[in-house]
Amino acid sequence: MNDPVQADLPLVHVLLAVYNGERHLPAQLASLAAQTGVRVRLHVADDGSSDASVAIVRAFDAWPVVWHARHPRGGASANFLNLICQVAPAMGPDEWLSLCDQDDIWHADKLARAVAALRGLPSELPAAYGARTLAVDAGDRPLGPSFLAQRPTGFANALVQCFMGGNTLVFNAAAAALLARGGFADSGVIAHDWLAYQLITGAGGRFVYDPEPCLRYRQHGDNAVGSNRGWRAKALRLRSLAAGDYREWNGRNIATLQSIRSVLTPENAGRFDAFVRARSARWPWQRLAALARSGVYRQRALQTAALWLACLAGKL
Repeated sequence: MNDPVQADLPLVHVLLAVYNGERHLPAQLASLAAQTGVRVRLHVADDGSSDASVAIVRAFDAWPVVWHARHPRGGASANFLNLICQVAPAMGPDEWLSLCDQDDIWHADKLARAVAALRGLPSELPAAYGARTLAVDAGDRPLGPSFLAQRPTGFANALVQCFMGGNTLVFNAAAAALLARGGFADSGVIAHDWLAYQLITGAGGRFVYDPEPCLRYRQHGDNAVGSNRGWRAKALRLRSLAAGDYREWNGRNIATLQSIRSVLTPENAGRFDAFVRARSARWPWQRLAALARSGVYRQRALQTAALWLACLAGKL
């Protein structure tokens, strides 16, 4: 368990959503135990596993483990959002919250790097850290890093793209409280990491991007969401765009943001309204004009061009 001499180290609440992860949990838990420069309190919610996942986590004794009831609707995003709602209200101002997938392998300095990146910001400002990842196959053989972002983080990007994986995210207490405020576990949100990016930047907070990979992101047949690298990932995104999936996801995100519109800054509220208009206006030129007013962008030029084509085709 925690060494008493480490009591002055920053405390990070790590939220682990578990579901039938017995194959990879031991390696992930070992990487948690190897974290340097921080104290960890592990919060776990099992989503009804039928394998040995619960027993594996119960045997983990490197850090304190707190068990939480799983969310009845199930699914990774609901599980994480439920955990945030349970943990965030009790956090102190100099404590941190991190999301943890069951099948990754964290670099030993992952949490320390995140805390160092966020600690210089005002504690009352909602802030989060996200980073690149190194994709590996099921046998932990490297496949390559996730793509390198080329433009700044911010609400104009968050409205149309989430490029930092939820498995990399670390929040300060103000950001965690903002996420807990909405009770989003019941909202049907598609992606908890995208919601976090939109909500924190929309409220005028900061999202710090680390271009160095912070973990090994395991790719296998049971991934809830795969890596964003390679031509296969690009082809899947284009297929989703053509099928109307992207429009549906945007619709759900908009409904969620509408429910907590009061937290948006005036500038971002105007940007949000223009984006909504770009999706709903009757004529193509009206949609394109609204999209221009919104100022939204994706991280790469070709991605942004595809965004404009989607708007023209009414698939935004």
